[in-house]
Amino acid sequence: MVFKLAWRNACRSAGNYFVYVMTVIILAALLCFSHCVAALGQRQAGFQTAALPLLIVSILVLLVGVLNQFIVAQRAQELAVYLLMGMEKRRLIQLLLLELGWIGAFCCLLGIWLGSGAGWILLFSLPEGAIFANMLPLFGQSALQTAVWFLLAQLLSAYPVYRKLSRLQICQLFAEQRRNSPLNPDQRKRWQTIFLVSLAVYVFLLILLVRGNEEIMMFSIAFIAIPLLLSVAAFYKFVYAAGSGLRRTCPSALFENDRLLKIAEFSGGAKSGALLNTVFCVCLIFAFTAFCFGTLLFTEGLVVGDPQTQRWMGFLQINIGLIFLVLYFSMLSLTQLLQLRRQRRALMILHALGKSEKALNRWLDYQVIEGLSLPMGMGIVSLGLAAPFVNFKLNAMLLPAMPDVLFRIGGVFVLCFGILYCIYFFAAAAFNRRFLRRLLAPRTG
Repeated sequence: MVFKLAWRNACRSAGNYFVYVMTVIILAALLCFSHCVAALGQRQAGFQTAALPLLIVSILVLLVGVLNQFIVAQRAQELAVYLLMGMEKRRLIQLLLLELGWIGAFCCLLGIWLGSGAGWILLFSLPEGAIFANMLPLFGQSALQTAVWFLLAQLLSAYPVYRKLSRLQICQLFAEQRRNSPLNPDQRKRWQTIFLVSLAVYVFLLILLVRGNEEIMMFSIAFIAIPLLLSVAAFYKFVYAAGSGLRRTCPSALFENDRLLKIAEFSGGAKSGALLNTVFCVCLIFAFTAFCFGTLLFTEGLVVGDPQTQRWMGFLQINIGLIFLVLYFSMLSLTQLLQLRRQRRALMILHALGKSEKALNRWLDYQVIEGLSLPMGMGIVSLGLAAPFVNFKLNAMLLPAMPDVLFRIGGVFVLCFGILYCIYFFAAAAFNRRFLRRLLAPRTG
């Protein structure tokens, strides 16, 4: 009976689960593909890329956790009705977790199939002499590892849902869909201090990387990721806390040109917004660094070991950069869909109050630009600070005939990113216009 009810509820809530399904399929496919990349690199050149699947699992846990919160908020009133009809809360929690579980299992299988297909494409694009015999065990191992890691990620992301539903009462469930989660504005100075201190430590380690001896340079490389990640997280916490504080004080300037509405939309889901922007910024940083490092390994004059191993390392690093770039844009597009579904009622109210369809389209375009620009902000700062130091070090290591090679490689990446940025913006704007046109179309019958 519980399985039948879970199936019917999932089918009835297919619209809410659409973004969830697409996100999990993409992440499962990237996770499986990353396992294939790691296995191929270790088998061909002894190159360890085990950290790549762990990074994607961490992103999977964070994003699926946010989506689980969205599902609970969208179906909160339905869950409250079940409780009013006499269903035990324990049974209700089992019902929702069962829905999430079997949908996640289906998405995992489909993602493994897509990731394995991408792995086969990678295999046939390898350099000469890299085609192996008996590749099926390697792909089977990658699929099994993906399933295990995915199960662990599902369990970790389901636990917050269990805790939340265990604590919420019926009256709280009825109000859950309208509840937002702003950050405490009083924490703004604390996050600002953490950001400035971690950024200063990051710059100090960059200086040691360039000016220090070999031991100091290795120490800098080993620990530089800690202040980098901390500065990124603290920056977005500070930005959203500042937005929540501005909304609380509500100066007179906010009453012009829909500024109050924009700041309310920005700060309403501040906790999840800060987390998502941190994840997207980290994806962008990893994509840039992996792409540049991989391309550098194909540069003549830079020797780090056996030439064949070096080429393999470069090939795999470029693939890692592409994985994070796909992850960046695919997750951004899915979060835009999620935001649109949340704003459905608000858009209808604004239109009823006199907002034209053209004005609403401009507002949605502004949100797309905001969604694209926020993750890029701290990424540009971090990479912009690091690029001159690293380029100076490379100029000292490489041949004099190859000056500023990092800037040239970075320019290629920026060009590719700019093309994808424009494609994404116009695609998102076209989807928003179609969605708004259908939403505001007069109902007949």
